[in-house]
Amino acid sequence: RKESSAASDVYKRQGMYFDGLFSIENERLSILEGDIINYNEDELINLATIDFDALNIIGSYNFVSYNKESQDVFIKNDKFGTYALFIYKKDNTVVISNNVWKIIKILKDDEIIISKKYFKFYIGSWGVDLNGGTLFKNITELNPGYVININLKSKELNTKEYFSLEHNKTTTMSITDCVNQFDNDLDLTFSRIKKIQGDKKVGFGNSGGLDSRLVPIYASQNNLNYSGLTILNKRPNKIFESITYRNSKKISAIYNFHNTYINYKFDNTNDRMLLDIRN
Repeated sequence: RKESSAASDVYKRQGMYFDGLFSIENERLSILEGDIINYNEDELINLATIDFDALNIIGSYNFVSYNKESQDVFIKNDKFGTYALFIYKKDNTVVISNNVWKIIKILKDDEIIISKKYFKFYIGSWGVDLNGGTLFKNITELNPGYVININLKSKELNTKEYFSLEHNKTTTMSITDCVNQFDNDLDLTFSRIKKIQGDKKVGFGNSGGLDSRLVPIYASQNNLNYSGLTILNKRPNKIFESITYRNSKKISAIYNFHNTYINYKFDNTNDRMLLDIRN
């Protein structure tokens, strides 16, 4: 028996509440955010076990699986942590969501503890705490490349890192090898986009810069249906066309794709001067 949900539905099973877009098959629950290339949800829900960290899942995702028989909940994010995932745990209560404010909405006022340390860090650096810290002391963000296992019988929560970046100083690559590796990586990325999107239209920001020249090459090689979008001031100094306009127009002509131009003019003098420098 297979069920599916609407985004606003809320369900309860064995003391566990869940909502959002999910599916249930043979008393196994799965929730997927993002895209997975090499498995479908039905396959993943049966592969989610204690060794879930060893399963090579390709894509950008958060995946949640619940096995009624073992009462195990497995959560896994991709290697780069593309989508945020927040965790609150206190005693026998665990709340996991991709929206930290949804967790706040569920908690009682005395359960919300502001982290002054993180607040100062965030204001001072505008960065991301790589230790998983958030604005709230008792809510953490899952770092990239992790698997969580929650057993509803024992109430235990275990996290395991399955991927980490390492730098080997003893290994060197020639310029040719680096270029070839870069070429292979880009081609692989666009082949994955093609697999996910199929014949759907894909758009990219065409600024006329280096990346805007590379995108059409790999998009064309992988038969993507794509178009460009450029937001600009066509004539920032009232006379000459901007470099952004000229380059983006030339790129779309060379690779024969449709490019949409949205003209935007700054009212602020300082912003206009910065745009003049850029162009």
